[in-house]
Formats: sequence, C-alpha cells, structure tokens
Amino acid sequence: MADTTTLGVAIEFLNKLGFFDVVLPFLLVFTIVFGVLEKTRLFGTVKLKDNDVPRKDLNSMIAFAIALFVVSATKIVQTIKTSMPQVALGLIIIVSFMMLVGMLLGQGKNIFDKEYLGQGWVIFFGVLIFIGLIGVFIFSLGWWDPVYSFMAHWLSKDAVLGVFILLVVAFAVTYIVGGSNKTGDGK
Repeated sequence: MADTTTLGVAIEFLNKLGFFDVVLPFLLVFTIVFGVLEKTRLFGTVKLKDNDVPRKDLNSMIAFAIALFVVSATKIVQTIKTSMPQVALGLIIIVSFMMLVGMLLGQGKNIFDKEYLGQGWVIFFGVLIFIGLIGVFIFSLGWWDPVYSFMAHWLSKDAVLGVFILLVVAFAVTYIVGGSNKTGDGK
C-alpha cells in the first residue's frame, strides 16, 4: 500500500535507506548497553575533580561493538523491530491501568505504597503484566506457532474453556476465602 502523503513518502524513503533496519536498532542497543555499563561501573572509574566517574571511553567502545554485532544479526534486528511496537503498546496499557487505579485510589495515593503493595490484586495484575510482556516476545520470535499447533491438535475449544473457567473460579474462591481471615475475629 503506497502512501501518497509527504510524511508517508519520507517514511518509505527512510525504510528503503535502511534507517529502521540499521540506524534505529543500533541506537537502541547502543543506548541501553551504554546506560547499563555507566550505571554498573563494570569497567571501573576514573578520578575527575575529586569524583569517581565511570570509564566513558571503555563503556562507549564496548556498547558500540555490541550494537554493531546486533545490527549485523538480521534475526535479532527483525525481533527488535517486531517486539518494540508491542512493548510500547504494553507500556501504554500499563500506564492506562495505573491511571485508572490512581483515579480510584484518590489524590496523593500511590499503588506502590506499603498499604497497597501486599494486597493480592496488585500481585495478580503484576503477574498478569509480566505474562503479557513475555507473550509479546514469544509471539514476535515465532515460538507461538508450534505451541498453538500442539494445543489445537490435543485440546478442543471446550477443554480450553473449561480449564479457563476452573482457573477463574479457583482464583475467586482463593481471593474470597483469603480475604475473610482479615476480619479480625481471630479464627
């Protein structure tokens, strides 16, 4: 599908130029590796005006080399190109969820405060978000196809629906029964 807008033509030009296959993955990997090396100070520090600062020369060269290796591996670049938009969508979903929870909690309350952190729903949604992000990478790497064909071969839709209903009921019962012990009756 050809886009006739000026911006669409510019994006298509950048795509043909290799901007999305070389430049953006290189910058992403370089920035992440350099940031991690700066934060961890893995290769030591140097004295600069009575302060210990990370070795920017070594950190930048190592980050540069790793980023070039990643760009040269086309499968990794393709995985990055497939995963990053989905990760961004995951971030949008997480921020939207946190905005909704923040609206329910009220002004000045934080979902990560100690009073909320030990509650089951925070743990449940944390696990759910983690599983969702792992799923994004499984889909982008193409690992889902063999799993799906195995499940489609051995499981019917009714069996999957039955297992899902059992899990929902088990979670609900666990949540309800677990919550009744906090009434303060001592039993």
